[in-house]
Formats: sequence, structure tokens, C-alpha cells
Amino acid sequence: MKNRSAYLFFFLVIIAATAAPRAQESRLGEKINNKEKELAKLREEIRQQRKNIEQLKREEKNVGDYLEKLKEERSLTKSLLEGIEEKADMMEKQAHLLKISLDRNEEIYAQRLKLFSGRLREIYKERDRDFWRQILNADDFPDLIQRYKFFLIVAARDAAFIDDIKTKKEEISKKKAKLVRMIHKLYLSSEEKKRELAKLRENEEERKRALGQLKKKERKYERRIDELAAAEENLLNIITRLEKRKESIDTRGEFGEPDFEGLKGKMPMPVNGRTVREYGRSRNPEFGTVTFNSGLDIDAREGSPVRGVARGRVEYAGELSGYGNCIIINHGDSYYTLYARIARIFVKNGDRVEKGDIIAEVSSSTVSGGRVFHFEIRKSKKALNPGEWIE
Repeated sequence: MKNRSAYLFFFLVIIAATAAPRAQESRLGEKINNKEKELAKLREEIRQQRKNIEQLKREEKNVGDYLEKLKEERSLTKSLLEGIEEKADMMEKQAHLLKISLDRNEEIYAQRLKLFSGRLREIYKERDRDFWRQILNADDFPDLIQRYKFFLIVAARDAAFIDDIKTKKEEISKKKAKLVRMIHKLYLSSEEKKRELAKLRENEEERKRALGQLKKKERKYERRIDELAAAEENLLNIITRLEKRKESIDTRGEFGEPDFEGLKGKMPMPVNGRTVREYGRSRNPEFGTVTFNSGLDIDAREGSPVRGVARGRVEYAGELSGYGNCIIINHGDSYYTLYARIARIFVKNGDRVEKGDIIAEVSSSTVSGGRVFHFEIRKSKKALNPGEWIE
């Protein structure tokens, strides 16, 4: 009876001993699953961001936008690395708990086998004699019934114990397999971390390169602004000299346009093409600087003819700093038109031109480095909006 009581007590204690670690392991597993969902979302964001970056690489990219995308990718990658480390820490804790649980289960399994082996030897030696001896030694009938019930309980416990030993053996096998999977996941997590760290280093190198490119572009842009300021000053100096001449005040009858103001809204385009920059202020999206365009910039096909927009006299035909090859036509009554960033010039100073005369042509090898033709209308020194004059 004493052995049987010890056997039942051990059976109840070992169940309670494994309950707490299981609950802890379960909570940790839930946290790992939640973290993996967060990481999956981050991975998708990074995948999309890298796709956008590759697309910008293939296109003629805005360096500022490109840097911003790289910055976003860098931030996402850092968040991913932090998440990977957090998940790895939790997986290591879970693997540690699994190992503890596995060792405990194997210990319990060995103890159960030992205990049950003793129980089997006892049953084999006593066989039915112990049962009948306990029954016949009952003091009265209620005691006999109580003893009989006890033997039924012991028999049921024996059967449950056998089932529990089998279950414990299966649980050990499952935990071993789970521990192997957990170790493999830790390895994969480590490899992902290495890959993402390499990507982070690539991002840093690309950002340095792009920043250098942006600074170079910014310096070039600043030089261009200085050139435009100098060009404006040169143009105003030329117009000032022209304005000092008496003939520039009223030359409509001699060579100027009889009614230049009457051309407002009816003037033809000086060249066929697409307007790429309008008259007025504009903000550079990369550098945030505001510049003023005193005319129209037109993207024209190579070799396109440039035509005079009204009757007048050529006052300047040649290179003008900031404007490249340039023609200035005096239309009388202090009205001037300017045709800049052109290639071949077909007129010279003093030539009289009529509306529609070909005075130059556009080329891809202009000083500005492209086919963008520049056109201005001036009333004395004041730049007018060509969009209000062209038909």
C-alpha cells in the first residue's frame, strides 16, 4: 500500500512540475509569431522600396528623390535588423526553455519507467494473492467495498500511467524535432541578418556616392545661376547702350515695326517646339532655390529654323556670356527681342529683318548643352512675358 501511495503521489507531482514551463514557452511562441508578422510587413516595405530605387536608377533620376528613397530604405533596414535581433533573442530563450523542458521530460520519463518497472515486478510477484489478501483482511463489508474501490482506482491509474509514459515519449520526440527546427530558424535568422547588414553597407556607399553627385550638381547649378545673373547684366548693358542712341527711341518709320504693341497676342512662335519652361519664377525641386526666367525655353528639334517675330534691325549677333550664341533685334520704340542658345547665325549686326525671316537654327551642340532655345521680349530693360504676346 505504501508503494502504491508513493506511486500515485509522484504521478500527480510530475504533472504540476511541467505545467509552468509549458505556459512560459507558449507565451514566448506567441510573441515570436507576432514579431514575425511585423518583420514580414517590414520585408515587403523594403522589397517595394528597393524596387522603386532600381526604377530610379534606370530612369533619369532626380538625385534628391533618389537620396530620399535611400534614406527610407536605410531606416526600414535598420528597423528590420532590430526586429531580427529581437526575434533571435526570443528564439534563443525559447530554444533554452525547450532544452530545459526536454531534459526534464527525459528525466521524468526515466523515473516513470523505473517506477513502473518496480510496479510491474510487484504485480508479477504478488499476482492475485496481494489483491485477495487485502480484500479478505477487511474488517467489515464497508471496509471491503472501500478496498475494492481502491484497487479499481489503482488499476485505472496503472492504465493512465502507461498511457502517460507513451505520451511523454511522443512529447520528447516532438520537442527534439521542435528544437532542431528552432536551431535551423536561428541559423536562417543569422543569415538574413548578414544579408541585411551587407545591404545596409551598400546603401551607405550608394548614399555617399549620390550625395557627392548631388553636391557636384548643386555646384554646377550655382555656377549656372551666377552665369544667368552675369548674362542678365550683360544684356542690360547692351540695351542701355542702345537706349542712349536717339534712333532707338522712334525708328518705326525707318526699320522698326510700325505697331509692335499691336502684335500682342498675335506674334508667331520663333521656333517650332515644346515649351519646357515658362516665363516667371520657378522653384528648383532638388535645391529649393527660386530663379526667375525672363523668357521662354523651348525644346526644338536639331536644325530647326529660328525666325524673326517682327520687323526690325539686328543690333547684336554673336556669343553672349550666359546665353551662348545670341541675336538681339531692335523693333523700335524701345522694344527688343532676344534669340539665344542657337547654333548657326545667318545675320550680322545692322541687318534689316522682316517678320518670318530665318535668322538662325537650333542645334544639339549649343552652349547650353542641349536643344533648349531661349526667347525674350523686352520693353527697354524690362522683360515681358512672351506667353502674352505669342499667338
